[in-house]
Amino acid sequence: CQKSKALELASTKGGMGIVGKQEERLLKAAQIMLRVGDIRSYCRFTAQAGHWERAICIAPAVSQKFWADLCNEYIETLSATTDIEECAPFWIATGKADLLIDACIERSELDKAFVIAKTEADGLLPSVPQPSAASATCAASAVGDDSRLKLEAVAANLAQLHSDSGEPLQASMCLLAVSQGEHAASLLSRSHEPVLAYVVCDLLGLPKDPVDLKLLAQCMERDSRWATAGELLRQHPS
Repeated sequence: CQKSKALELASTKGGMGIVGKQEERLLKAAQIMLRVGDIRSYCRFTAQAGHWERAICIAPAVSQKFWADLCNEYIETLSATTDIEECAPFWIATGKADLLIDACIERSELDKAFVIAKTEADGLLPSVPQPSAASATCAASAVGDDSRLKLEAVAANLAQLHSDSGEPLQASMCLLAVSQGEHAASLLSRSHEPVLAYVVCDLLGLPKDPVDLKLLAQCMERDSRWATAGELLRQHPS
């Protein structure tokens, strides 16, 4: 039986210096399984021989779930010191972009984390395969909410980083990119940028900070721009 021969080859372990290394035996076993139509075993033996990418390429012939499982197993074999770019394609392709985002955050690569989180929140990345249409719909809704929360968290961290570096404009742009207008305006106000805070609130139809209004009105009065000062004071809630 061809399958028995393949299993015998795969289970035989050669010693040091013996012709027929384990890798060669596994690849021969994989070829036998391929010829008898056992694609799953072909992929398994090929992966065991260390040819993971070849196995992953053929795995979709078995099923999408088997392909995803094989990708996840490959990621687990990679050492902790492996460059993140090595794992990134497999995380994204199998619908686990959140793991890539977390890895970027751990490495303080917040710019990359933000881009990936935004792409995921926009629904441009693959999702985890679901067994049925109904469960896929429910899962998509949950993933959408989670990805949005993840995006806002990354944006907040990136904004804080820029703010701590003395770049309030960059920080506010990170918040505006995720529709956090009130937070962006508040950050600009705290960073002594009343003009920019006013503009953001005015464009987005948000309530303006009374302290900013009073400060801007005083600036207009010093420049003898009485009409503008009056308009600003009329917007003051008191």
